[in-house]
Amino acid sequence: STEPLRLSLLSDRQKHAPRGLFGGKDGTTVEIFLRDGTRPHPKSRSSIKPGDRLIMRFAGGGGYGDPRARDLETAREDVRMGYVSADAARRDYGVEAS
Repeated sequence: STEPLRLSLLSDRQKHAPRGLFGGKDGTTVEIFLRDGTRPHPKSRSSIKPGDRLIMRFAGGGGYGDPRARDLETAREDVRMGYVSADAARRDYGVEAS
């Protein structure tokens, strides 16, 4: 379209990630930005020019329980299913998986 896109944002979790429980790790924060790096206020109205790009990465929830206590075979299955990367399994679960 040749018209600007009107944008209304109402977002939380840009500063504080969702907390983990019982030893679980914290989640990730929301990221909202334009291609040029501009970060719109999380609670705002604005417009985006034709040809521009809005990138939104939503918050990931916090974990529940110590990841190193996770069953090793279940953690390996998480890697096989693509839920976590082999690097994340090694770092967070202490599991070698491929």
